[in-house]
Amino acid sequence: MARRSHLEHEINNRVSHGLRTPRRVVSRALLCFLAALTVAAATPAREAPAAVGAGTIVFASERSGSSQIYSIRADGSRLGQLTRNRYGDSAPRFSPDGRRIVFARSTRCCSGLWLMNADGSGQRSLAPYASDPAWSPDSQRIAYVSCGCGKPEGLVIADVVGRHRIFIRGGAGHPSWSPDGRWIAFSRPVGDYFSVMVVRSGGGRPRTVWRRVWGDNPLGWTARGEIVVAAAHAFVAIRPEGGRPRRFPGIRRLDASGLVLSRGATRLAWIDHGRRLLIRPLAGGGTRNVTPKRAGYLEQPVWSADGRRLAVVSLAPGRIFEDILVVAANGSSSRRITQRLPYPYGSENRQPSWRPGGATPARLGGRPVAPLRSETWSHTRFAAAGGATIGEMAADGDRAAMVISYANSGCAAVEVWDAKYARVIRVQPPCGSGGESSREDTSGVALAGDRVAWLHTSGGNTTTTDLETTTLVPRKTVTVAEGGLDDNGAGRTPRSPAGDGSLLAFTFDRHCDSDESQQDKCPPGKKIGYVIAATVWRVGGHEKCPDQTPKGGCSQVASAPSELTVLTVDAGRIVVRTETGVETLSEQGALLRTFSVRASAAALSGNRLALRTAGAIELYDATSGQLTARVPAAAGVRLEDLEGELLVTALNDVVTVRKLGAGQTTFFRTDGVARGQLEQPGLFVVGPHRVTFTPMSALERRLGA
Repeated sequence: MARRSHLEHEINNRVSHGLRTPRRVVSRALLCFLAALTVAAATPAREAPAAVGAGTIVFASERSGSSQIYSIRADGSRLGQLTRNRYGDSAPRFSPDGRRIVFARSTRCCSGLWLMNADGSGQRSLAPYASDPAWSPDSQRIAYVSCGCGKPEGLVIADVVGRHRIFIRGGAGHPSWSPDGRWIAFSRPVGDYFSVMVVRSGGGRPRTVWRRVWGDNPLGWTARGEIVVAAAHAFVAIRPEGGRPRRFPGIRRLDASGLVLSRGATRLAWIDHGRRLLIRPLAGGGTRNVTPKRAGYLEQPVWSADGRRLAVVSLAPGRIFEDILVVAANGSSSRRITQRLPYPYGSENRQPSWRPGGATPARLGGRPVAPLRSETWSHTRFAAAGGATIGEMAADGDRAAMVISYANSGCAAVEVWDAKYARVIRVQPPCGSGGESSREDTSGVALAGDRVAWLHTSGGNTTTTDLETTTLVPRKTVTVAEGGLDDNGAGRTPRSPAGDGSLLAFTFDRHCDSDESQQDKCPPGKKIGYVIAATVWRVGGHEKCPDQTPKGGCSQVASAPSELTVLTVDAGRIVVRTETGVETLSEQGALLRTFSVRASAAALSGNRLALRTAGAIELYDATSGQLTARVPAAAGVRLEDLEGELLVTALNDVVTVRKLGAGQTTFFRTDGVARGQLEQPGLFVVGPHRVTFTPMSALERRLGA
């Protein structure tokens, strides 16, 4: 069973036609419409062809490693770059007069709103913690949502100069201006649903015009000044002053998303089940299927100003990055306008916005800066391409192995960054053939010299877990252990490997079942999933690996009738956790030392053993077993690594390096949950999107050595 893509996960709860930064996720799937419609065939009607080349679009792309804003003609020409900085810029939206663009810029708390001229000049901050902007019809004001960060949440109405602001307290989302600029409609969360509210643009007390709808409302306004609401059983138009709603015939919500009205609210476009782009007149009539061939999953449709075209985001079969398509509204033609860049750059393209005045004769912004390899990796920095995230990391020497996850496609890759030579080796590509993910979960990565290993888990009620490994040169992935657990935790499975130098070790567990007929039935008093047998293996040797094949390639190190989990390895030694404590073993299986202490993690370097225990990190002499030091550690502090007298811990987004004995510390902050690995050449610090490498000489200077 392949993992659903990011688009599939969002397809029922995402508003696709406005600038939206992630907000509260509605607990139920976003209902959409269509049931009462008779969908027309995909064959275009007999109309004059609509050229897809006219018009200018701005969009967000991660083509150079971080999200920036670009412009492009609707025929795919005149690509221009509007922003370029170390922050993530996204979700651009043109003003109605086409002279300005409002966009989101990442902050530590949530996005902030910025303004710039249409050519990218004059960039300035509008609001530090804000989302969901909507331009007034005269392009002089913007309504947006204050997104908290310790401040009250509400609807804000501000002029573009930023000198005058009106604050409407209370939850708000999806603001939409009336055509005459006198009213603003917006949604307000009420329990599991939303109410559609309206307030005068000069401020005042908002009033409710419709209750119990989903969060993509209001959809917009008709030319007659009515608010369009997609209710559960009908589409209605409501006057802001109140009165009897006007119902649109033949439309109700069922299985669609991305509802977007054309200018003047004459036509409605939507995505059906994530796969079909459909259009119909709002006042009634047939539905037209304008889905391009081989478009894959679709989202974020947006109309051009003249209503003759739509731009839509597409994740084609076999792709891990999204493209932007321009589609003629009569179904006569379509075109992919974004470039597909080769690895390692990626080219995530999202959030298109049409320039209201149509095509500009000149390029908007400067010529795009060519993607540079140094933006993705160098001797001191690695960044996941195309906005992907780094799930796990393991280092050995100058190299770091990582699991790179691509959320939009559900794919994961395994890559090795060699900081010494500033190169990256893609060990495992992110997707299999046919556009399906080759991974439901990839985890437990380990690196030992030129060998990489990781766990691949797939399945449903019963999971299958394979331990896969390959050398960097030549690269040929093989499975050295396989197993599976049912939804109760019973079965046999390999555990996360650990590596150092030439040693790569892992545990293979047997978990008991309650079924009396099973060989692995639980001992008296033990629950399903209890470990009733465990073996420790190392890769290399002539014994049969625990994958039920006759091939050799492994060596059994140790076994036990209960837990025996590999925690770490170093210099030919293996640290394992048992039911009663911790043991150190030689790679041949000899018991070196027993420590009668419960530990959740371990790090071993030379004659020092660090153990994460309740409330502290304890340091032991690995030979004698004597406790030599105890470093208090609050809940949440993770033991990351140990190299000589340097201890590495992490808490939230900070990695701390402490010099034992002397007590000096230094800190490294990341853009999210932080991890650290310390090797003799230096320190690897990883966050969700990048890894940095600090040479040992620079680290010692920071510690005052």
